[in-house]
Amino acid sequence: MENAILKCNSLGRSMRLLKPNWLKAMLIVSIALTGCTRKDDVVPEQDQQQIKSRQKSGATISAAAFPLKISTNGRYLVDQNNVPFLLNGDTGWFVFDKVGTADYDVYLDNRASKGFNTVNIMAPWNYNVNNFYGEAPFAVQGNLSSPVNAWWSRVDAFVSKAAAKGLLVNIVPIWLGYNGAQWYIPLPNNSLTVCRNFGRFLGTRYGDDANVMFTIGGDRDPGDRYSRLNEIALGILDNAPGKIVSAHTGENKVATTLYGSATWLNLNAVYTYFPGWGTNRHVYVYSKDAYNRTPVKPYIMIESGYEGASSKVSVFTVRRQAYWAILSGATGSNYGNANVWPFNSNWKTEMNDPGAFDMKHFYDVFTARPWYNLVPDFNHTVVTAGYGTFYTGTTSGGDDYVTAARTADGKLVMAYLPNTGTGTRTLTVNMTTLTTSSVGAKWYNPTNGNTTTIGNFSNTNTAQTFTTPGNNGESNNDWLLILEEGIITPGTSVTIQENTTGFCSLNGTIDNNNAGFTGTGFINTPNAVGTGAVWRINAAAAGSYTLTWRHSNGSGANRPGRLLVNGTQTVSSIAFNATANYTTWVEVFINVNLSAGQNTIRLEATTAAGLSNIDYLKVTGNNPTVLSCTGVTM
Repeated sequence: MENAILKCNSLGRSMRLLKPNWLKAMLIVSIALTGCTRKDDVVPEQDQQQIKSRQKSGATISAAAFPLKISTNGRYLVDQNNVPFLLNGDTGWFVFDKVGTADYDVYLDNRASKGFNTVNIMAPWNYNVNNFYGEAPFAVQGNLSSPVNAWWSRVDAFVSKAAAKGLLVNIVPIWLGYNGAQWYIPLPNNSLTVCRNFGRFLGTRYGDDANVMFTIGGDRDPGDRYSRLNEIALGILDNAPGKIVSAHTGENKVATTLYGSATWLNLNAVYTYFPGWGTNRHVYVYSKDAYNRTPVKPYIMIESGYEGASSKVSVFTVRRQAYWAILSGATGSNYGNANVWPFNSNWKTEMNDPGAFDMKHFYDVFTARPWYNLVPDFNHTVVTAGYGTFYTGTTSGGDDYVTAARTADGKLVMAYLPNTGTGTRTLTVNMTTLTTSSVGAKWYNPTNGNTTTIGNFSNTNTAQTFTTPGNNGESNNDWLLILEEGIITPGTSVTIQENTTGFCSLNGTIDNNNAGFTGTGFINTPNAVGTGAVWRINAAAAGSYTLTWRHSNGSGANRPGRLLVNGTQTVSSIAFNATANYTTWVEVFINVNLSAGQNTIRLEATTAAGLSNIDYLKVTGNNPTVLSCTGVTM
């Protein structure tokens, strides 16, 4: 005999029973008739051992303190410690129909390793389809009052395994179906009371599972099924108050368009693909709509293009829809792969498609910063030029639109430039929208998570232009611009003027015709690619050092340079932006790793405009000192 806990909705309490195996069938019938559900036989013994093993080894992502709740300002999700939760979801819709419990870990471990913290599942997706083991979800097909415990025990096992790995599970219990062929058909045969009790069944069964949220609907507008869906949602909250509940509509919708009056809807959702895919619009169109709705609700991009679905959905498509959503104010985004969500025969291989790795880079770059404080730049007060076209149509256009956002304190700006080919793109940023005296600028490559330093420079509160590096290595040119407070390496500093030891040589002349320099003059190089200057220093130990140049550039155009340390290019582009005139001097700095001992530093122009005029180089870090230039060549 085995111990069991029978959770009873009608009594609102738990009863402990001794249950011999021959009573299983009778208990299933009893559950259906009384509205009770048990969770004793949820996880088979072998699965319990797998879960315990996983708990010992630890999750591969930072586990949230579930359950989730809504932030005080209503803009994003937080955990029980009020830590913001950026929902980074994968779509595993058919997991119960196509996958056995032994493969649950394969799927969940892979997704966790790639930075996903949420998985989306249908339970069940269709009223007339059995699971991997041939078990039906309901004793009477399409009858919500007859749940079969064996089927739901598979869901229990999946939820428990996900919890052990720190993953949120979004359960969509009644999938209406795109073409009305799923639960849209039998749902009207279930009375409002039956629907309410089914919701209570779900709330009781998963109320104690802190890592579970629910989504109502599924790929179709509710129409005359609304009242029944409403009862299911209310039933969930009857027995699981505080659960996060969202809604999934037909395409081209913000969930509150159809569920706006629903008291249970606490997480809004955007569902769309892109122009040219039916009559869909871009993610940024509905994201802006969702953000501006009142009353304020957090929202996620619940579904969009699937990697590999067709030639229209490339890897940069799944990237851009995620970046577009977050920089338009979303609290999360869902990714999907066309061979993984239905668990086709090649699903294990397809889990490692490039887009899945890109979602980890996406997650990492935002969670390393206060993404939850970003305010969308819908009115283009931050990025004032080069942002492309905000396209609201359904045919073609707007693929170039740049979504940008700024934190309210002015310490962070992020702007995503989607793919338009392989060439460069240039943005103009109103620097008065940043409140930091120094700005650290970098390009983030969404294909590999690497950054290209633009430089750290004094904020002159003028308009500055930033040009992408071009091809990101994938024959695409999408990049993320990051502007944040520049950080100088702690330590001592040494300043090298053009007339002191440590300054070695230059292509050009030492001039003194523009006031404001601090030594006897300044470095002036010819207007040509490759012209530059050389310095030499000694680093007390290997590590990070800050190189600061004071410069003036009254040409009206930016004059970027590149850095070579000991003959090797270290930084490909440093921003020496235009200043008000040639007598206005500002600083730009970068952080680089230097070797212990002698280091030769060369700064040279990367465009035909040449370098800015350079007043001095200052090196900060672990006791740097100047060195003689004997033997140093250009």
